[in-house]
Amino acid sequence: SKLEKDSILSLWSEIRTDVPPILQIQLNLREPIIDMAWDISSDGQFILAIAFSRKISIYGERRATDVSDDLDKWINYVTFDVDTPDDITGIAWLDYGVLSVAAGNQLRCYIKWLTKEDRIQERMYPFFLIKVNFKSFNLIFLLLYIYIEPPFDPEFEPMSNIYDESYELNGPLPFYHPNLLIHYLMWGKIDLINAVLLSIYRFLRHIIDEVDIKVDQVPQLCISTILKLQNEAPDGLNKKNKGKQQHYSSLFEDSDEEDTTILLGIDDTDETRPLTRQETTFLIEQLDRRQLPGLSHEEKIHLLAMIDTFVEISIQRESLDENGARFTALVENFFHLNKALALEEQSNELAPRDTIWALHSQSQDLLLERCLRLCGGKLLWKDARAMGIFMWLKKSEVVIEQMTNIARNTYLNQEVKDPINCTLYYLALGKKGLLQSLWRTAHGHKEQGVMVRFLANDFSQPRWRTAASKNAFVLLGRQRYEYAAAFFLLGDKLSDAVGVILKNLKDYQLAIAICRVYEGDHSPLLQTILKTHVLPLAKETKDRWLMIMAYSLLEEPHECIRSIIVPLHDTCNETSEEQNHDNIVANVNDPNLFIMYQHLKEQLRLQNKQNLEISSRLEYAFSLNVSRAYERLGCPLLALFILSKCKKPVPEQEEEEKPIKESRAIDLFAEDDDLFKKKESKAIDLFAEEEDIFAPKKEQEDRAVDLFANDDIFADTKTSSTDLFGDDDWLNTTYSSIDHNEEEEQQQSNGDDEEITENNQV
Repeated sequence: SKLEKDSILSLWSEIRTDVPPILQIQLNLREPIIDMAWDISSDGQFILAIAFSRKISIYGERRATDVSDDLDKWINYVTFDVDTPDDITGIAWLDYGVLSVAAGNQLRCYIKWLTKEDRIQERMYPFFLIKVNFKSFNLIFLLLYIYIEPPFDPEFEPMSNIYDESYELNGPLPFYHPNLLIHYLMWGKIDLINAVLLSIYRFLRHIIDEVDIKVDQVPQLCISTILKLQNEAPDGLNKKNKGKQQHYSSLFEDSDEEDTTILLGIDDTDETRPLTRQETTFLIEQLDRRQLPGLSHEEKIHLLAMIDTFVEISIQRESLDENGARFTALVENFFHLNKALALEEQSNELAPRDTIWALHSQSQDLLLERCLRLCGGKLLWKDARAMGIFMWLKKSEVVIEQMTNIARNTYLNQEVKDPINCTLYYLALGKKGLLQSLWRTAHGHKEQGVMVRFLANDFSQPRWRTAASKNAFVLLGRQRYEYAAAFFLLGDKLSDAVGVILKNLKDYQLAIAICRVYEGDHSPLLQTILKTHVLPLAKETKDRWLMIMAYSLLEEPHECIRSIIVPLHDTCNETSEEQNHDNIVANVNDPNLFIMYQHLKEQLRLQNKQNLEISSRLEYAFSLNVSRAYERLGCPLLALFILSKCKKPVPEQEEEEKPIKESRAIDLFAEDDDLFKKKESKAIDLFAEEEDIFAPKKEQEDRAVDLFANDDIFADTKTSSTDLFGDDDWLNTTYSSIDHNEEEEQQQSNGDDEEITENNQV
């Protein structure tokens, strides 16, 4: 749309059958657009050139790095002025990436190549300019410097062009990129990850003596090997060939033979074997001091954390189920990455998209053991919230046990023992007597005497419950919110305590944990928290994973699946069941939702639940969006994997292949005038005219068919009067026979009278 001075350019996704277009981005260009031209590279990258009156801007797409991004990233590759006397009138892309610009009587052509002498590190890229003056027919070569932000290094790529820039910013990720490996890990492609790490190890082993820490290129893993390992059935992350189990045991074995193998360069021919302990240590040391192409410093740290993570889950691979292994990989990567990153770059907690796999795992005991080991064996509330423990633990007794550990560790972890910090946890557990004992030992605390006397009262009486509630309101006025929630619990006001935690502390995990410990998993207040706070929060923050977790806790599997596949504005709606959402599919940015969708669907099938109210067309559109999500993340092979292995049948094809089966009940509501016309069903074939099993031989007509004939059943026919099921009216036939006999008798009587008269006359 064009305004007086500004132009807003809207870029939409490609238009596909039965899939509505999606708005990718809107660009405010702040001046009118004169012309636009699209160019497509050989690897499918879109480049957009926009012409204004005096300048040219070139835009391209950037690879997505965060699955939470709703809009695609389109960035300005370059903007440069065109110093012509006249304004620009048009632009066009020519062959080999040449951009032609028409302005007045001049036609300028900008070619794509960059030279070795260009100051790439200073972000200055030139385009060679060819200026043609049609009046004097002079051909002038100019050099125009334009600013761009490339990831190039002139020592690695001395000859580069705009297509290289587009490929680096929006092309496929390197096969060793940590973001790609984590996606393969979620799909259970363990052998493929082993092949990648083994390939990097073998390459780095041969350059161990080189001083240069920069690696200009890494030999690519054979594409046929990647496709073969990618298309294999997943190991389930917990199943493996017995012949390969010995490799995992060798991860933690010290052997001189392994060291000799590294020194001598001896290696086996198995492309998918896991690395040994020595090989893993060597790989981490080499990657720590070298920089691989295509990886930033942060991504290299992420890769090192991924290698540590992969080694850890390989140890527990035999005892974890698929979802348990996924959660283990994510939580291990979370802790390893936080150790390597600076304090300001560390993540505070796992997202619901990471913790939900533990909720749907059958190996929660092992997962809890691993979580406790990662936090040093002393679980505090910040650790429990970071790993979402009270959101995914299923056993009530384990929930109470871990809350007891948190209360005890909170008290013992302090240099100066202060019972206030653990009051909320102990009162939620109903251990007022233990809390009173802690206050008796809190010598020197200014509130010791008051609390010891107050806790000695009987809070089963309404008087002291009211007193506890009044003190809670006083603490709210002093902004001591956690302590105020504890006094509400002391007064048996669970709903007020939860309200303070949700409103003031803004910690829904703590509210759910307190509610589960205080009233159990079947608490009505717990259902209220999930429905009135967690679900609206998930919808507001566009967090589908949090919505799935809430519906899982509410034991509503069908809503879990709907929250994955339908748009967010159609979820959390009481009247959603009455609406038809078959024509709307969600815009999926996180492809892991497809894995969760497959898992939930399989669980419903195993539980013999009723079929989903999700049409095949909607599932097919959903798989297309998942494939596109992988593509925008730089994982085209996984996008191909979705299309080739996990696709849904096209609805039109499905309807054509579906056999036509019609019944009498369906025919009654048909639009045709003839309700009983011939149909392709056995019931109707019994009465068909061509194959009438009740038809008499030769000239006799079908009695059963005649009952439903369109002809008048009371019409006169030549059928015998004794045929009660014929088309003729037997009553009319009988009367006509009687009348005929009477006429004959009358005629005979008249004849006799006439004969008598004649005789008399004679």
